[in-house]
Amino acid sequence: MARDDGVGASTSPAPDEPDDSFEFVPAPTVAALDACRYERWHSIPELAKHAYGSVTVRLPPEYVRYLLEDGLHLAADSEAMPARVAPQLDERLTSAFTEEDERDDDATATATARGASDDENENVADATDSFAALKAKYGQSDSGEEDETDDDDDDDDASKKKIRSFPDVDDAIRDAIAHLGGRATPKLTWSAPKDAVWMATGNTTMCRNPGEVLLLLKASDAVAFDLTEAYDCCADVTDAHKARLTKDVALHLRAWRDVRPALEFRLFVLNGDLVAMCQRDCSNFYPFLLDQKASLEETLVLFWQDTVSVTFANASPDCDGSYVLDVYVTSKRNVKIVDFNHWGGGTLPLMFTWAELEAKTLPRTSGIERVSNESGFVHDAFEFRVVETQGHIRPGAQLGVPFDMVDASPGSALAAFAERQRRAQEKASSSREG
Repeated sequence: MARDDGVGASTSPAPDEPDDSFEFVPAPTVAALDACRYERWHSIPELAKHAYGSVTVRLPPEYVRYLLEDGLHLAADSEAMPARVAPQLDERLTSAFTEEDERDDDATATATARGASDDENENVADATDSFAALKAKYGQSDSGEEDETDDDDDDDDASKKKIRSFPDVDDAIRDAIAHLGGRATPKLTWSAPKDAVWMATGNTTMCRNPGEVLLLLKASDAVAFDLTEAYDCCADVTDAHKARLTKDVALHLRAWRDVRPALEFRLFVLNGDLVAMCQRDCSNFYPFLLDQKASLEETLVLFWQDTVSVTFANASPDCDGSYVLDVYVTSKRNVKIVDFNHWGGGTLPLMFTWAELEAKTLPRTSGIERVSNESGFVHDAFEFRVVETQGHIRPGAQLGVPFDMVDASPGSALAAFAERQRRAQEKASSSREG
């Protein structure tokens, strides 16, 4: 399940007191959530062959604990950082000339022999002093040794304590990425670190080395959610369930594909019936979808009936036939499974509401009784929605930036900053008028 930052279930309003802010969200069971683990459904051969290749790496407890620690500290030579092309200023100064060059007595003697004036000699001395000051500023003394204060030592020690090394995990991740063709995208138990792409140099989840994988995992709130709060939306959650979230954690590295968001779709299956479907990226308008809507609907419905419905229902009875399926349609009209999500909880209904989807539990007018080995049924009230005009787009589910940068609610960091700016402007205006 690629976790959505959706709206959780709210407390029901009191009778006769309508509350427009309330939105019904069904609560799944722990078993239903576990049935949508990536490792669980991807182990089913009939489903895995329609998904992109992946390699699983087990994460030791110390690696998991590090992911949950506050702060993000990377070593200076971390592979997650872009390669530095130009050397630092102090390196350029050091490589250009040495202390011996600065104090070359022979050169000074030659300059004096040629009749250099006292002013010229003073300029040479000033240049030497300036050079020494520059080197001191950038952490190097005249003697060529680093000039460090006690405070610097303390800061370095604190950073070293935060920077961890996991050579065995790094080797396993490196081998997995190589096996997948040199590029991979990480995913944890349910979630992918899409919310941390703002930290990546390429603004995507594509990783070429263990350092980039660690950077995304460490900076992702979705990953932290998987490890601490994933079961909170469940109706039957217990402390024992929560405790096992950090046990036997697996990192799944999937082969990287540069997909077109316009061709990602979300299918909603309730009690074994396909009840609805919509484009996954509902924050953009794609005009060509209107022309291809009928053919896409046929492609996706047939894929679900022939490939997914019976297979997933038989392998995952704990879902009670209710789940959400994310798929991608390739340029050759092949359908790839992206993920399975639980019904309700943290899964977003996107272009629907959960109340709309739950209402489709009404009996089918066909009256045909289901046979266990049949393909899935398409509900009579089935609906396929796409964004039809530019004015109908909805806000994106994930903005990919820290929450403080977009949260404008009272008391938030952004609201506090705006208030400080307003007061400063009022003060400046009053000073001018006075």
